[in-house]
Amino acid sequence: FILENNMLGNIDENQLLVQGLVNFMDNRPQDGGFQLVPKFPQRYKEWVESTSDSIGKHYSERQDFIILPENVPFAKEAERISVPAGCLVIWNQQSPHGSLPNNSNR
Repeated sequence: FILENNMLGNIDENQLLVQGLVNFMDNRPQDGGFQLVPKFPQRYKEWVESTSDSIGKHYSERQDFIILPENVPFAKEAERISVPAGCLVIWNQQSPHGSLPNNSNR
C-alpha cells in the first residue's frame, strides 16, 4: 500500500515536516524522476501570503496537498534530482515537488 503524508502543518508554528523516497534502480535522465524547487521553504510563507486570493488560499483552507498550475513562476526553477539505486532523498514538504515523465523503455 501507499501512505503519503502531505500535511504541511500550521504556517505560523514553524514546523519542519518532511517526505522522502528510496530509489530501487538507478534513475537515468530519460527515466524522468524526482524534481523540486530548491530553497523554496525560505520563501514559502511569503508565497502563501502573496497568493492568498488564489493558490495560497488552499493552504489556509486545507493545510495539505496542493496541486499547482504549470504556469506558476517558480516552476522554471525546478531541478531534477538524479538518484542512484539505494539512495534516500528527504525534502521539506513546503518545497514544490513532483515527477518528470518517463521517456525511457523501462
